[in-house]
Amino acid sequence: MPPDPTTPNIRAIPPGLTKRLLGSLSIFTMVMTVPQVLTIWVSHRAAGISMLSWGAYLFSAVVWLWYGCQIRTSIYRA
Repeated sequence: MPPDPTTPNIRAIPPGLTKRLLGSLSIFTMVMTVPQVLTIWVSHRAAGISMLSWGAYLFSAVVWLWYGCQIRTSIYRA
């Protein structure tokens, strides 16, 4: 069944804001990685790995997954 052309395309977040959020998250997760890499390479121990960093990685992954689902849905709607 083809989509109903009278149904409005509703997005939770505007596309420009989504791209800025994803770009910011990418930079943020790269910056969060630097202390972790230094902890492992300089002190040669993995005991100081931060749960905050892993939480940031998880949050970023969830946002990227959400974005991918939004893009896939919009491709199939077109």
